[in-house]
Amino acid sequence: MRLAQPVDYIVLVFYFILMIGVGVYFSRFSRSVRDYFAGGNRIPWWVSGISLYMTNFSAWTFTAAAGFIYHSSWYGVIYISSGIVTYFIGALLTAKRWRRSRVLSPIEYTQTRFNRQTQQLLGWVISLNFILSAGAQLSATCKFLAPLFGIDLDLLIIITGVVILIYTFLGGLWGVMITDFLQFVILLSITLIVSPLSLSLIGGVKGLLEKSPALVFEHIYNNVHYDFHFLVAIYLIGIFGIASGASQRFYSVVDEKSALKVGILASILSFAQPLLFAIPPLVARIIWPDLTQVDFFKKFFQPNDLVYLAVALKFLPVGLIGLLMSAMLAATMSTLSSVYNYVGSIITRDIYLSLLNPSASEAKQFKFGRIISLVLGLIVIIEALIYIHSEFGIFNIMTTFFTLFNIPVIIPLTFGLISKRIPRWGAFLSIIWGLAVGAMARFVAGWSMGLQVYIAAISTFAVLMLSYKIRQLYLSKRKTLYFVSFIVSVFYLLIFALNITGEVVPAKIIILIVGSFALGFSLVYSNRFIKEEPTDRDVIENFFKRIETPVDVVEEVYGKGEKEVSTFPLLGAIIILIGVLIPFLSFVGGSKRDIFIFFAVSVIYIIFGGLMVYYGRKAELKFKRYLEFARANKQK
Repeated sequence: MRLAQPVDYIVLVFYFILMIGVGVYFSRFSRSVRDYFAGGNRIPWWVSGISLYMTNFSAWTFTAAAGFIYHSSWYGVIYISSGIVTYFIGALLTAKRWRRSRVLSPIEYTQTRFNRQTQQLLGWVISLNFILSAGAQLSATCKFLAPLFGIDLDLLIIITGVVILIYTFLGGLWGVMITDFLQFVILLSITLIVSPLSLSLIGGVKGLLEKSPALVFEHIYNNVHYDFHFLVAIYLIGIFGIASGASQRFYSVVDEKSALKVGILASILSFAQPLLFAIPPLVARIIWPDLTQVDFFKKFFQPNDLVYLAVALKFLPVGLIGLLMSAMLAATMSTLSSVYNYVGSIITRDIYLSLLNPSASEAKQFKFGRIISLVLGLIVIIEALIYIHSEFGIFNIMTTFFTLFNIPVIIPLTFGLISKRIPRWGAFLSIIWGLAVGAMARFVAGWSMGLQVYIAAISTFAVLMLSYKIRQLYLSKRKTLYFVSFIVSVFYLLIFALNITGEVVPAKIIILIVGSFALGFSLVYSNRFIKEEPTDRDVIENFFKRIETPVDVVEEVYGKGEKEVSTFPLLGAIIILIGVLIPFLSFVGGSKRDIFIFFAVSVIYIIFGGLMVYYGRKAELKFKRYLEFARANKQK
């Protein structure tokens, strides 16, 4: 196995310079809050679709997820293939609605659709979830790169975190979206080489099917239980997560049809998941059944996380190892950049503007958003320094945050866009219920993550959809509501107490009793803080009238005299240039197979660059004709 050589470092440095340069270039297009956080609603749908697909991949995919696939085999393949279903269904649910919502932040609409208290609660919960998870992403990246760099892991985390922060800070959503496409090409070129070559180690696809263990739905990974219910929970969270959490990709495009195409494209790209990401760890399980007996893994903590790297190093020639390092950084840069923009938009518009400085000018909001991005980056670096030394493991850290925080947030956000039945105060209590029930099930009763998600999802949805009836009982039949609250309290207490896993201690029982009755009677006492306005129903009707109103592209996107920003032919030319330069790495030396690999990667770059130039220019001409036609009709 080869480690990084001087040529690999040159490739990596060139990549960093390119990414920062792209961020600086596109900072020209971030002249306002809407440009910085929503791309001015002028992002092409295919770029936004690739960006959505790339957002869910980082070095965590190649380390923690690869280690999980190594351990669980086909069970892990089903897990990593969830995007095929979740992107498609999630987009069908809300893509058009998000674009018509005409918002900058994914929960900005809650101040109208729900109320200010709900808006603030959602803002803090989403921000906490994303920032905690981002630390795991960064630690995974540096764990992957550490064996190649041969430098201190903590120092590597600091350097990598700062570089990722710089280009996000400069470019806003334009910088994130554009570099996502370039990162997509880098990632695809490497995985297209590593996956088929790794199959040659075990006799091809036939050998993989014959030698891999059979599908099993029960696994213990780093002392955490995974089963069939976990997979169902991941798909459930994925669907509603895309429906609510992919909002920035949906409303950054010009119209509703483009928004739907974003999700469909991401779903189609997800069919490549088992081919591009799952094959190398499956092969590693066959050729290295015991990692403790392999020299490469002996010196590393939790070596499962490095199986993808080990397989890749068996094939990649000098120079392309640097490209592999770039691919890891590329995927992580995509994820963390999206987090900084997403959370930054929440804090700027939904916390800073609503609570701290309601009269802030757009210039102040813009400045504050950039400062927040900087602070968030520093927090993530500190988290990564803590996570990297945890015995719990990066995969378990990520799944713990993912299953705990997502359901209580994504269900109200999704159904708030879909259903008029939900009153403005309904989401606040449902979020608290989802968080509390999930935490009690997981950390007190000791349930598996799958069962935790089930009960949290059911509880959140039930409180959300029944919130209006609960309010009516409070106003007209309060004694009945007290009785219902008591029954609900006993019901949850019995469910938890009779199904505790592990040792039953008095502390657990006390927490379950207090927690169950606090939740039950919150149905009564939360109503004391509800402030109903006579105009609430009209506000909701007006909100859905906006959702039902198609986007007028001419007036809303280009009505201020702005013109289509044509940047993709330029980026395509850059990709072609990289493709032309890659074969020159073969002069460094290598076997005939190495030379073949160089030229194969080069062809991939040139093809994608050429397609980007062609379709970028075609889209520009098509939009120009459409705009002229639309304006001519409007003048008649």
